[in-house]
Amino acid sequence: MASAERNSFDLFFYRNSKIITPRLYFDFYFGQKSTDVRLILDLEHEFEIDGIFSKKDYVVLKPTFTTFANSLNFYSLYLKNKEKNQHEIILP
Repeated sequence: MASAERNSFDLFFYRNSKIITPRLYFDFYFGQKSTDVRLILDLEHEFEIDGIFSKKDYVVLKPTFTTFANSLNFYSLYLKNKEKNQHEIILP
C-alpha cells in the first residue's frame, strides 16, 4: 500500500566509505488530503573473499541493516473512507 498523493519531494544522501556505507532516504508526499513523511536509513559493508574454490574466483557479501520510519496519514484516511463506505447501502 502506498500514499495516493501524487506530489512528492525526495532526497537521497550517501557516502562511500571503506568501512560502512550509510545511505539516507527522505521522502515527503503532499497533496489535497494529507501529507506523509518517509525516512529510511541503510548501513552496508562489503566483504570480498578471494580464492575460495580456485585462484580465479571470489565471493562478494554485502550485509545491509535498514531502519524505516513513516507517517501513516494516508492509511488513516483509507480506514476512515473504508468505514464510511461500509455504512452506505448501494442499490443496484
